[in-house]
Amino acid sequence: MAMKNKSRLPPGRIRLACRRCDRDDHDMIAKIPADWSDVERVQTYRESIADVAPGDIEHSILDWFTHVGCCPACRHLAPSTKHDEDYDEGF
Repeated sequence: MAMKNKSRLPPGRIRLACRRCDRDDHDMIAKIPADWSDVERVQTYRESIADVAPGDIEHSILDWFTHVGCCPACRHLAPSTKHDEDYDEGF
C-alpha cells in the first residue's frame, strides 16, 4: 500500500512568487514548474490567505505567497545587473 505524502498541498494551493521580480502569474498553481530554481516553502496556504489587521507589524498583505523561488526570467541574472539598475532608477 502506497503512503500519501501529507505535506503536499491540494491542487491549486501553491502560491509561487519570484524573489527577484513582481510576477504573480503563478498564484494558485497545482505544482511547482520545473524551470523555477531554489524554491522553498515559506508559509502555509492558510497563513497566506489570512487577514492582516491594520497596525500588525509581524505580518504583511504583501506576503501572499506560500513558496518563493527564482523564476526562469530572473534565474540567469547575477546579483547586481542592469536589470536591477533599471528597476532602481524608476523610484
